[in-house]
Amino acid sequence: MDDLSIINIALYAQTDAGIAYSGNEDNFLALDLSTGSSWTANGEERNDLLTYRQGSHGSLLAVSDGVGGAMAVEMARDRMPQLQEHSVLEDLYQGAGT
Repeated sequence: MDDLSIINIALYAQTDAGIAYSGNEDNFLALDLSTGSSWTANGEERNDLLTYRQGSHGSLLAVSDGVGGAMAVEMARDRMPQLQEHSVLEDLYQGAGT
């Protein structure tokens, strides 16, 4: 990776149930696709993901508001590593480095 393609990421995230609902189904996801490290609203704050240098496989950042948000974000977090193993993506990753 040359100096022009380095991306440093700094994150801050917070959810709030608001005044209309007793439960909070908002969620967010920070997933470093190079290391597999992830942070969601349901997990502990990940100091290694508050600021980090994005790796060659990129990052997945998502925000989901309201009903089903927790499930949608966690599904994306769990499925993305499986999709990365697909041969089409492997070819793209290898081609990006040339």
